Amino acid sequence: MNDESFAVLAGHGLSRSMALVSERQKQYGDSWGGCPWTQMRSVAEALGLEEMDAAELTCLALAAFCDQKWQRQAQGYKADTLDDEVNYLAALREKVSRVLARRSETPASGRGGPEPPHSSPPRPGTA
Repeated sequence: MNDESFAVLAGHGLSRSMALVSERQKQYGDSWGGCPWTQMRSVAEALGLEEMDAAELTCLALAAFCDQKWQRQAQGYKADTLDDEVNYLAALREKVSRVLARRSETPASGRGGPEPPHSSPPRPGTA
């Protein structure tokens, strides 16, 4: 395979990202698994948002971290930020998929079935 092919380049990049996950795990342990999301929960309640469980709050936290990584990269290229971003995006994709799957399997909880249609607020400057 060509050393400059997309598959080769992506494979090397993913290997670096996975190495960073391992390094972070050794440094910090699993700071996500048992996190009670105390601040996020209190802000959500203050804003009148519906009560969310820890898995749903984890999805929002991951999305916020992804946004933060995008913003940091806008301030200047840093390879470590890209590696972190790949990992946060992968974790976000997996966690959201699991929460949505759980919702579709538990209709009795009031959270099952398809998501209700909604309209997103207009983006700033587009209204």
